[in-house]
Amino acid sequence: MTILSQENPVILLLENMLEALSTAPDNINNERRRRRYLLNWLESARQMSAFRGMAEEFTTLRKLLATNTDIPVANTLKSLLESGNNAALYDLYRFRSALAACRSLGWQIGTCAW
Repeated sequence: MTILSQENPVILLLENMLEALSTAPDNINNERRRRRYLLNWLESARQMSAFRGMAEEFTTLRKLLATNTDIPVANTLKSLLESGNNAALYDLYRFRSALAACRSLGWQIGTCAW
């Protein structure tokens, strides 16, 4: 677990998915089984307190696991994790993420001249 994963639950989720995949039973040895294993893992992860309130992210990850089956899922998760870690290092990305979170809660964003 990185310092960034403590601040960003999506990074923590991706790290845990990769860890689950690396510790999967030996019979999870082809891409179809890996994806099914991760889909089942996501269902149990939804119940964890660290991942509550992330329905949109879980839906996106389930869609991702159902598509692009020609690309190894581990490579996709690693790329997403790397992008998330890189984005978390820059203030602009964190600011945009905060704005998006506010908008998703129904907040109206504007600027004040004073």
